[in-house]
Amino acid sequence: MRKRKAFTLVELLVAMAISSVLIATVAVSLFFVLKTSNNVQDSADMNYKARTVRDYILSDTIRPDITTTYEFSYDTNAKALKDVEKDKVIVSGALFMKVTFTENGDGFIVCDIEYKANESKETNDVLSFVVKKAE
Repeated sequence: MRKRKAFTLVELLVAMAISSVLIATVAVSLFFVLKTSNNVQDSADMNYKARTVRDYILSDTIRPDITTTYEFSYDTNAKALKDVEKDKVIVSGALFMKVTFTENGDGFIVCDIEYKANESKETNDVLSFVVKKAE
């Protein structure tokens, strides 16, 4: 009997098939992780922008002027939210933002910032907070 010093064709084909399955599994997992990572990063960025708008509204220079008719506008081309009353861009690069002021039943002016966290989400997120006591 001679000792075998090489692999047979069947052994090589089995090894290649197993390697292909493992490589495909790793590639799909990596793709999923990258996609999820981008969505999380986009959501964090938009949450930060919504909080920036909130901080702007609550600042001492703006809050006294707030009424239920105070107006912000969203420019879809520039993807920017603008304070119409002060003619100032507050945030840019926003997927979508809508700011509304309402008076609740307790006599407070409440602000709702509706925004799109990332393009893959079908629904919008809302950040609500009390601005001040209605006059």
